Amino acid sequence: MALSSSLVKMISLPILATLGAWLWGFRGAELGILFLYFGSPTAAASFVMARQANGNHELAAAIIVITTLMAAVTTNIGIFLLQWGGWI
Repeated sequence: MALSSSLVKMISLPILATLGAWLWGFRGAELGILFLYFGSPTAAASFVMARQANGNHELAAAIIVITTLMAAVTTNIGIFLLQWGGWI
């Protein structure tokens, strides 16, 4: 479950949000910033919130770790593709 939700967060969401922003007319630095915003890893505070709410804090911790590790790769690839395409 952690891997599938992390893949959605780090791959599907940035692609769809950046495409949507591009269709809405965002270009240049604004488009790059939106990509980084939607492609950022899960905040560490989600672990604390899940624990305090008696939620699945172990799942939250796994998602934090996976998305943080994936961000190093997906962010670089995304920025490279946006620059290569001439969109930023």
